[in-house]
Amino acid sequence: MFVFKYFPLILIIMSSVTWADSTHVYFSEVIAIDRNNIMTVLKNGKRRLIKLAYLRTPIKNEYKNKIVHQYLNDILLNRWVRVSELSGTGRAKVYRAILRDENQKYINVVVAAKGYGVPVKIEQPPQSIFDASKIAKKHKKGVWDNEVKFSEDITNTQSKSFLSYLDKVQKTIEQQKNSNNQIFVGNKESKSFTPLKCASKFDKKDTVIFATKHVGLHRNYLFVPCPENKASPTY
Repeated sequence: MFVFKYFPLILIIMSSVTWADSTHVYFSEVIAIDRNNIMTVLKNGKRRLIKLAYLRTPIKNEYKNKIVHQYLNDILLNRWVRVSELSGTGRAKVYRAILRDENQKYINVVVAAKGYGVPVKIEQPPQSIFDASKIAKKHKKGVWDNEVKFSEDITNTQSKSFLSYLDKVQKTIEQQKNSNNQIFVGNKESKSFTPLKCASKFDKKDTVIFATKHVGLHRNYLFVPCPENKASPTY
């Protein structure tokens, strides 16, 4: 009597779990891989951008990029994989994903074991990723044969990305009719800040962004108004 009474409820729960899984887990052919190791797959007939979860692989112009890119092409391009999506990142909606090949190999771990990517701790990788990476590092495989070079390249990439972002924001602000819509940029060493539109030559290491003038003042930064001449303060 008990079983029949609650059986419909069990079916509802099971169906909801199945639906949730089908939303985030699917099979697809990898139809493209760009130089930043972003893969294009198909989900419900629509193109989807994914990348390997838990790992930071070398992207374009970084140490070992060509080797890693070629390896991913060799094992994944035009092949079917099981995709388990975790979450999206960035404006381009690139989804972090766990991949398994046709032999059920955990691709993320395989890549880590070859030293073709380093763990991203903020993503809280499973222990298998750390273990594989630890072995690769011990034997100096992949990027681990010159860890310093890879780290420097990552820093340069992040700096260029940051500066490119500020440049786009600056141009957008300059085109706005409402002068009240602006962002402020400060220097961590001098503890001063100024409107983004009149700042130049940013250094990612020393630069901080404030959404409003009040935030900068609240952080005890000295406000420096835009100079009347054409010279711009450096941040």
